[in-house]
Amino acid sequence: MALTREHVLTAFGLFGDEVDHERARDMNDRLLKVQVLQIVLLTVMLLGGIPQYNNWAAVPLFLSELGFLISLLFPLDFSRAQLGLVAGWLIGMAATMAGIVIAGEPRVYLWAVAPVSIQFIGVIWTRKLTLTASLTTLILVAVTALVFDREAVTDDWWVLLPAVVVTFLTAGAAITLRDVDNVTRGAVLVDALTGLRNRVAMQSAMAELTTEGRPASIAVFDLDHFKEINDVHGHAAGDTVLQTAATRMREALGESVQLFRYGGEEFVAVLPDADAGEAEAIAEAVRSAVAAGTIGGLAITLSAGVATAQQGPAFHGNEVFRRADAAMYRAKEEGRNRVCVAPACEPVADPDPGRTGEVSVVAQITGGDGVPRPLPTGGRHRWLVRSVVQRDQLLAVTRGFTPARLRIGNLTLLATMLLLIGEIGPWPAVVMAVHAVLLDPRLRRSQLTLGEQMRGGEAAVLWEAAFSMVLIVLAIALAEQPALYLLPLILVPAFPATAAYPSIASWLLAVEGVVLCVVAGLIVDADLVSGNPLIVTLPIGLLLSLLLIGAGVGRSAVDHRAAAIIDPLTGLLNRAALDLRLPEIGEAASARRTPVTVIVGDLDHFKSINDEHGHATGDDVLIAAAERIRDEVRTADALYRVGGEEFVVLLASTDMEVGCDVAERIRAAIEREPVGGLPVTISLGVASALGAEFRYTEVFGHADAALLSAKQGGRNRIAAAPAG
Repeated sequence: MALTREHVLTAFGLFGDEVDHERARDMNDRLLKVQVLQIVLLTVMLLGGIPQYNNWAAVPLFLSELGFLISLLFPLDFSRAQLGLVAGWLIGMAATMAGIVIAGEPRVYLWAVAPVSIQFIGVIWTRKLTLTASLTTLILVAVTALVFDREAVTDDWWVLLPAVVVTFLTAGAAITLRDVDNVTRGAVLVDALTGLRNRVAMQSAMAELTTEGRPASIAVFDLDHFKEINDVHGHAAGDTVLQTAATRMREALGESVQLFRYGGEEFVAVLPDADAGEAEAIAEAVRSAVAAGTIGGLAITLSAGVATAQQGPAFHGNEVFRRADAAMYRAKEEGRNRVCVAPACEPVADPDPGRTGEVSVVAQITGGDGVPRPLPTGGRHRWLVRSVVQRDQLLAVTRGFTPARLRIGNLTLLATMLLLIGEIGPWPAVVMAVHAVLLDPRLRRSQLTLGEQMRGGEAAVLWEAAFSMVLIVLAIALAEQPALYLLPLILVPAFPATAAYPSIASWLLAVEGVVLCVVAGLIVDADLVSGNPLIVTLPIGLLLSLLLIGAGVGRSAVDHRAAAIIDPLTGLLNRAALDLRLPEIGEAASARRTPVTVIVGDLDHFKSINDEHGHATGDDVLIAAAERIRDEVRTADALYRVGGEEFVVLLASTDMEVGCDVAERIRAAIEREPVGGLPVTISLGVASALGAEFRYTEVFGHADAALLSAKQGGRNRIAAAPAG
């Protein structure tokens, strides 16, 4: 087979794999409006060069932005997508260089526009592609300068320094933000207990089963008598069973088969290209693997159902899933610990085609402005970081910018001023030396408060970025010769901060940047700026553009973090959200010496509902029960679905007596009338601890033991753990 340019691009891994492509599609959609706004912003800001530069330069510079926009819009499923992306970007870069050449002197203020596309590439595509594009950008700048401006560049080589520094430091920041965003996206799709991909990921996998003319199968697995394990031995034993069974199933399936935890003790394997016979053999291997040995001293078996269909335009993954689910229940009825195959022609009608069975996870947790509603942080920085989701994003960004990366940025800025001592004097270097000391990671409050989950230090990243911008402008103002061409350096500290916070931080840094650029221009050389306003307007435009990109990446990460802590079926917070909440609850209880009460609830005989009426009815029961429990709980962030039919209520500043009252209200609400058309009851255990004595694992264990006592006492009741 002939080697094509497409093969070369793929071989070097510049564009990554299918996961990278899927993420790029999503980020393209998210940043499309930002790219359009960037074109408008830079066009307006470039108007500042009309008094000084050749006006025809605006044409190629505008075309360059269109080239970058084409790269962003290019369909990734096109047969030559990679070549189209590269071609669009190269056209944009060539047009940028042409615009700088046509503009004429003084070009010293224009070179910083060259890396305008690098930040987009960095947050959308791979590290390799970002570094390659950065190096290509600097080569194009150097070649263009040497060919069309040789004398000026030879005598004053330092005019290219801002472009070099801004390119590599903002590219590094973009790569870091991309890494943070990748981690948050993974959390949305992974079940925290078993490490398997979850129900949300399963829906995406089934949607991809569309290749015409080939078979596809789905296998549904359900651990036998799992409800009894939880009831008799407790949730900790149940969790161990789930984790071990998941490991055995994954090993039996191998790396090529996708296994998902659907919910509770239910698992699903998506088997593309497997016919009925092959799927049955795979399911039988999984069944044997789980039954091969005891787990925690318990004999564990599972029942499985398999369904197959020919893929094509009429293929519906949900219908195949329902057929497999029905086959699994037939395996239960026939004695469990076996595999049943759905007949080839056994269509299952969708009782409600409009109902997906899932809630929009982001819609559940965000308001109209995209700000997460639950998990309020409280404190004096609530205006800046309004939820634990946003705090988690702040922590992730802060950890992403490691001490080594921060020092590289500080030292690069210092080295820039040292290289320019002969041109602008020593004072800018002195200021940047002070900058390197005061903003060293060992002194940064943002780094010092990482161990305390940013308690009291939520605004530190913002203030550090703002302070860094002030020092950079001060260094420029103290130069012995006008050095306004260095103004684009304020982009370096501003970019990461915008992704760490919601949009309010971007607005604050934007206002500060505009004020600093204008003030610096007036102080350094007002006449020079009045004759060539682009000296100030271009850095402002670049800053605003970069802030928009950072804010867009931040919103993406917050959306995915929100999705990671929401149960997609009920819309309640999940186990991961509980883990986020616990440190704050424990710290507050210890500081104020207030009690914390934990209620553990479990729907009675829920397994029989699933077995007798199917998962769809079981889902209806869970949704309705969750709504009733939520109505009885005082705050939105106190209720969690931690697995299957299990719920946890975490009540801060609440003693045992009040906790028992809340538990009784929940019990009565569930019993009051049928749930999902069926009579349903709930048993609950309550435990409490005071102040520094609160250890969630211990208190949960006591509440879980009380729940078992309630089950053994006849169900549909509450039980309180003994004091102490």
